[in-house]
Amino acid sequence: MSTRAYSISASIGNAAAAAGIRSRDLREEAPVAVPAPRRPYSFSYTATDPRDGSSHGRSETADVTGRVTGFYTLRTADGRSRRVNYVADERGFRAEVLTNEPGTASLNPANVVFR
Repeated sequence: MSTRAYSISASIGNAAAAAGIRSRDLREEAPVAVPAPRRPYSFSYTATDPRDGSSHGRSETADVTGRVTGFYTLRTADGRSRRVNYVADERGFRAEVLTNEPGTASLNPANVVFR
């Protein structure tokens, strides 16, 4: 139905122009969403359980281009640890996992590197 309305509108506009009649353009343009400028940020935290010594933390930084880099860590009371370093930018999300957890051989699933 919108195609027919457009055709009629175009026909009326062409007829008015041919007759030398000036008419205002009745087309309305949809508002364009302008993304807010990217603002750099940085944050980090660590937390430790005083009962068993387990801990976790995270650190992340973003720049004005939208590139985000960071890592998070996890240490369990039984000695297992994991650190995930990551980058997210125009090339996508990439992560590198450093761990001593059993069963985490580097098979590179989803382009994730285990060390």
